[in-house]
Amino acid sequence: MNYNLLEEPWLPLWRAGRQVHVGLVDAVTNPAITRLLGNSPIQEAALLRLLVAIAHRAGGLDAVPGYLEKWRHRFDLLDPCSIPTRRSCKPRG
Repeated sequence: MNYNLLEEPWLPLWRAGRQVHVGLVDAVTNPAITRLLGNSPIQEAALLRLLVAIAHRAGGLDAVPGYLEKWRHRFDLLDPCSIPTRRSCKPRG
């Protein structure tokens, strides 16, 4: 069982005139997305900050897909190895 934030539709966005939910990969690679949709302006700012942090850490927008693929296992919320205190897992990446 897994729930990977890169692919699971969890980010609320505005695309092509309607609200959709997408994963992180689609959110940063799809130019048709026009706006983040949170329940409040503070939530929208937090989502934007997450996307900017990913782009910054990757080294720019062009490098984001490769960065996300390299660290794919870290975005799986149900992967036991994604919990930093778990000692039985060997580090990846």
